[in-house]
Amino acid sequence: MLKSDQSLNQQESLQAIDELTEKILAVNGVSKVQSVTRPAREKILELYLDIKPIN
Repeated sequence: MLKSDQSLNQQESLQAIDELTEKILAVNGVSKVQSVTRPAREKILELYLDIKPIN
């Protein structure tokens, strides 16, 4: 769980949370991580400007 005195629903905070999620996923033995940017354990592609959905 993350705790902050600042709002975590800003772009910079969400980016930091997503980067932290990636780092946790890279830890040996960790197979799944759920976060605000990945509520169903998968990236929400609409949140990323440089990732386009595959049709």
